[in-house]
Amino acid sequence: MKKLKHFLFFVLIFISYKINAQTFPEIAGWKMAAMKSYNADNLWDRIDGGAEGYLKFDFIDLQVEEYTLNDSVYLTVEVYKFKNQNCAFGIYSQERQVKAEFIHFGTEGYKSKGLLNFLTEDKYVKIFSHDNSEQTVQAMNRIAKEIAEKPAKATELVAEYEEELLNPYIAADRGFIDAVIEPHTTRAQITKALAALANKRVDLPTRKHGNIPL
Repeated sequence: MKKLKHFLFFVLIFISYKINAQTFPEIAGWKMAAMKSYNADNLWDRIDGGAEGYLKFDFIDLQVEEYTLNDSVYLTVEVYKFKNQNCAFGIYSQERQVKAEFIHFGTEGYKSKGLLNFLTEDKYVKIFSHDNSEQTVQAMNRIAKEIAEKPAKATELVAEYEEELLNPYIAADRGFIDAVIEPHTTRAQITKALAALANKRVDLPTRKHGNIPL
């Protein structure tokens, strides 16, 4: 049991590291602030006056990351997660700018001056900045590309986890478990174990004292 606990602990550390490392990409030259999170209870703190529209589409949570370049250029990324893709598309379609330039990020997206919004699965991503320099535009595109590709990366991580960790033979090889029992041999293995215990006797050492000496 102790070996199994160590193995499961290792698995959780592996998954946590892999997934958290993919939340927001690091961009060379840009500083990242501490990520902020919001849910249905405090979304008003972030978008007071607009939260109600998001809540109507089964909003789940919001993650916000602030990027800074040379302490003068600011870039904000907001990732809104919804119950499903249809809900995400609902709020996206209401805010979509008809005259904006459509882009191939995620499921669908568009961009205009200082703004880049797109859908990816059940998430609505908004990236915006007051600066329109080439460096900032490149950073926005890089961030959008990384986030849009995240679902595919998540699939790769699941496959990697299943290949490297979700395998009893690997656990046995590393000594985390004693043996691997095939399903069709389960009954025979249990019978064998019970038979070995049928006449088992435990010989305890002879007691030296009847009572604790005082």
